[in-house]
Amino acid sequence: MMRKCLFSMLMLGSLSQTCAEGKMWITSVYKGKIYESCLSAEQFKRMPVWDPFGAREIPLSPGKAIQLARSTFEEVVPKNERSNWLLKHVELKAFDVSQPYERAGPKKWYYIVHFWDKRNPVFAEPTPAITRKHEVFHLIVPMDGECCKLVATTRRME
Repeated sequence: MMRKCLFSMLMLGSLSQTCAEGKMWITSVYKGKIYESCLSAEQFKRMPVWDPFGAREIPLSPGKAIQLARSTFEEVVPKNERSNWLLKHVELKAFDVSQPYERAGPKKWYYIVHFWDKRNPVFAEPTPAITRKHEVFHLIVPMDGECCKLVATTRRME
C-alpha cells in the first residue's frame, strides 16, 4: 500500500499558510480531536533544493515519502483501526511558486499525503465542511526525508 508524508500548511483541508513563528503546518481530524503536523524553520533550512526540469533525480521518491507518512500515521491510529483507512492521494508542492513556468528553476519541494477513513460517506475533494464532519489525516513530508510529526492540540471538533 502507498505511504507518504507531506509539507504544507493546510487548515482543515483548505489552503496552505504560515505560522507566526516561521513554520508551516497542516491540520488533521481524528476522533473529534485536531492534530497538527508542523514544519519548523530549522527543518525548512535543511530541505534540499530540486529542479524538476534539471537532470538531477528527485531527492525523496514518492514511495519513500509515503512510507514516512504511513509510519507517522500509524503512531496515532491504533492497529485495529488502520484497515478502515486508505491513502486518498499524494501531492507534490513547491515553495516560491510565484515565478512563471519558464523561469521555474530549483525550489524547495515537499509532499502532502492524505489518508481518509473509508467509512466516510463522502470521498470528494476535502473542503472545510467535509473535513469537519469526517476524519482525515494530511501529513507533511519535506524532501529532507524527515516526516513532520503529528501533535494533538487542545482544540476539538464540534
